Amino acid sequence: MDPKQQRTTSSDFSKQGSEQAERIKAELSTRRRTRGESLQELYQDISCLMELGYPSADALLTTCIAKEAFVIALDDACMQIEIRKREPRNTEEALSHAVKIDEQYVMLQSVELEDGHPGRSTHCVSSAADLPGTDTAAVL
Repeated sequence: MDPKQQRTTSSDFSKQGSEQAERIKAELSTRRRTRGESLQELYQDISCLMELGYPSADALLTTCIAKEAFVIALDDACMQIEIRKREPRNTEEALSHAVKIDEQYVMLQSVELEDGHPGRSTHCVSSAADLPGTDTAAVL
């Protein structure tokens, strides 16, 4: 292969790589947690998309983008608000907060079912104190 053809091939490869990175970034920005998907699965998918979409980006930048993409992908306004209130420094901390909040949601739902009032709660759970009839010390 002559050098001119080789440059064209390299240029084409670079263009394809750039287009693929843009598709991955678009997927990252539209990614939402699906019904039944665990928080850990969502976290892993966001991390994978970040590696593919931003392979050589600055670590500080990717940390910020990944954290925000994860929070948005939760697709739950109350959980997003609660996680942002806690100001996680990275995606791992956002995941940790999401797991705790998700556990509180499950506890709240079980309390409501026991009370015979499923789905009556329309507020966000911001702490264990928000759960009716729970011992805060036992939850934490």
